[in-house]
Amino acid sequence: NVVPKIEAITKDGNVQVQKVAGTNQVIFKTRTLTVEEREAFNTAMEENFNVADGRENVAMAGLSYGGKQTLDIGIAECLDLISYFGAFSFPFTGETIKTADEKFPDLKIKQLYIICGTADSAISGFRDAEANFKVWDKVEKFASEEYEGGTHDFPVWFRGFENLIP
Repeated sequence: NVVPKIEAITKDGNVQVQKVAGTNQVIFKTRTLTVEEREAFNTAMEENFNVADGRENVAMAGLSYGGKQTLDIGIAECLDLISYFGAFSFPFTGETIKTADEKFPDLKIKQLYIICGTADSAISGFRDAEANFKVWDKVEKFASEEYEGGTHDFPVWFRGFENLIP
């Protein structure tokens, strides 16, 4: 079980787990990790769960503000560790691109997938992000989706996970 490993590393006794219905995907939620915790987590996954080493084998995704953190922390701070990203119904500022270009000039994102419901209050920021990511030369494979009638809720987010991790 991965939860005790996360709890031991983060000292967070409130790690939340959610199974994505109809899939083999599981979502874990905890606080933001320090660099040391991040390295300990990667090591624990490799040693205990047959996770392949290297950024080409690591994905990160988040929903709502977690989607913003996926962009701001995952891409802008951890691109040396992760190469697949998903952000669902997220606020967008544009700083992610600038920071990642400065910190990781030679690294590429293998895949970036974003989704937002058309009835979500985050849709205008999503459209700004979509326009920026479409032309960003750091992304090898980009896909986006507007979920017709979708709000800031799980049907949109489940669809995002299904499309990010086929």
